[in-house]
Amino acid sequence: MKFQLVAFSLLFPALAIAEPIVALQWSPAANRLVVAMPSEIHLMSAEEVTTFAAPSQTINDVTLFDNDSQLLIGTNEGVYVSPLKSGEWSSLNAGLESNSVEFVFTNVELQNVLYAATQDIVYKLTPDENNWVNMDAGPGGEVTDYLHTNMPDSMETGWIFTSTTNGVAFTADCFCFWRDVRNFDHSVLAMTYQPDEPSWLYAATKDSLFESKDGARTWQKLVTIPVRNATALTSAGKNQFYLGTSDGELYRLDYAALTWTKVNEF
Repeated sequence: MKFQLVAFSLLFPALAIAEPIVALQWSPAANRLVVAMPSEIHLMSAEEVTTFAAPSQTINDVTLFDNDSQLLIGTNEGVYVSPLKSGEWSSLNAGLESNSVEFVFTNVELQNVLYAATQDIVYKLTPDENNWVNMDAGPGGEVTDYLHTNMPDSMETGWIFTSTTNGVAFTADCFCFWRDVRNFDHSVLAMTYQPDEPSWLYAATKDSLFESKDGARTWQKLVTIPVRNATALTSAGKNQFYLGTSDGELYRLDYAALTWTKVNEF
């Protein structure tokens, strides 16, 4: 599958849509890149681009769950879920104290455990619960992204990382307490990690992509970013990353060569 990624990215058809990219997700199971914009979701593969409208005009974030068969989106009007390829949205708002949800992410170890977040509340939803449960107040500061990894040595199933305008913070997914990453005070616009190596983390700033291979203890600049308005970042296996911008531009990073290619402009 990893050897097919380059071919897929080179064959993405062009779309003419002028909206920011608010989130990116790579699906290894479906061999598709999910591109979320405020009013639409695009599922991109080598053969086609499938587009369907959001239930509202304010998508803020997207995540895949249930073995990549389902989409969860956070919007200014609440949380919605849909089968990956249908766009048949159902609301999932019970328990939310505010319907304005900026972030959604999935427990990568327990794929039906979901999270939704605002700037000051992190919610959790499990298969045994019908309601979102207020778990935590978040790390503080201005949050720009959330992700869950199954990096080892957590008290439960993994770790939650968040990027902020002041750096990176993390907590075990028991929500024990948040810790700031030391000696990394960059304003981070988006984050991702390497699923095959869950201690490998990546943080995009306005001009650089940083890499940590030791669970965020130390960071090194990996490569300069070709734009200054990054909004979304995702890993597509060890060989590639995708970066989205506020202008609707999509870039691919060849990890081995450390070169960027503009894949598409929406």
